[in-house]
Amino acid sequence: MSQPFSSVGRKVISALIMLLLLTVVRPAAALQIMESQAAILVERSTGRVLYEKNADVKMSIASTTKIMTAVVVLERGTLSDSVTISARASQVWGSEIKLKAGEKLPLEELLYGLLLESGNDAAIALAEHIGGSVEAFVELMNDKAAEIGAADTHFANPHGLDALEHYSTARDMALIARYALNDSVFARIVSTREKHITGGRYLGNTNELLSTLAGADGIKTGYTSGAGRCLVASATRNGLGLITVVLNSPTREKRALGSKKMLEWGFQNYQIHTLAEDGEEVVRIKVKKGQIPEIPLITSGSLRYPLTEYEYTYIQSEQHVPEQIIPPVRPGQTVGKLTYQVDGKVIAEIDLISPVGVQPKNYRDFFTQVLAFITKIL
Repeated sequence: MSQPFSSVGRKVISALIMLLLLTVVRPAAALQIMESQAAILVERSTGRVLYEKNADVKMSIASTTKIMTAVVVLERGTLSDSVTISARASQVWGSEIKLKAGEKLPLEELLYGLLLESGNDAAIALAEHIGGSVEAFVELMNDKAAEIGAADTHFANPHGLDALEHYSTARDMALIARYALNDSVFARIVSTREKHITGGRYLGNTNELLSTLAGADGIKTGYTSGAGRCLVASATRNGLGLITVVLNSPTREKRALGSKKMLEWGFQNYQIHTLAEDGEEVVRIKVKKGQIPEIPLITSGSLRYPLTEYEYTYIQSEQHVPEQIIPPVRPGQTVGKLTYQVDGKVIAEIDLISPVGVQPKNYRDFFTQVLAFITKIL
């Protein structure tokens, strides 16, 4: 005998719900098998974290350190500067571009040597040129980390060789990478596969993803015995920019595989959606005893956000504004905010501002108002 329709219907609906949940959850669960000790996947423009594993554990970061080295150099140096190579730079151990003491190279070429071939000698030469000494330069690196909010990061050198007080986290490295990629020169260098520089030197980018992943455009590899295989990577497809960080992976192959897995999952599951346009009127509120009775509240900018198909389907907005405002009100003053929620969790928000200024009513305003009322009833 067949079951009642209502019972069958309930089972069908339950099955569909389970299928939807598996569709949403399963890819993220699959990423848990990655063999790196720590990892993170973020969307570049917003910084939204799409996946993370031990993202706040402080760890050695090897030559991914050189991302910050390049940031400080680019913000304080000039690409055409001539940099004289010191004995200290020429004698540093580890990866190198074979710089010689007394040699002079343009600062820009040393940046290529730093970020493509991961030259420790280039790191020392640049640090001495910009900071006057390696030690002073490292202070600048730590100052910049604090400035951009990388609170769980501390540098002890500009190249990333293992040191007791040299560490960061996957989350901080993603933050530093987002900041660095906003510099067009940095972005150009880390997306370059090969380069010839002074002295007949050939530089090949150590980032294997540039030649093996569609849309890959940066940024830096790293390896020491203490840090394991590390990779900060970026890729862009259809306007969606993603950044991954993999720390302490057991092999170069697994480092690349873990990074690819996160990036592919991100591209398969997220798209950039426009939630608000700049200057879009959202609501009007009353002005108590103001020269005008009400003002519009508009969005303070455009809001484009990475969302899954499920999130985009079920996203809801909520206004957080007062019933009225007391003047004076400044043009551009923040009065409230608009939040966006999925399943009761706020995932994005934008400020609501007044596009106009409003002053309190004065005696002339009140007199004019009373006169208008009397005229109306006569």
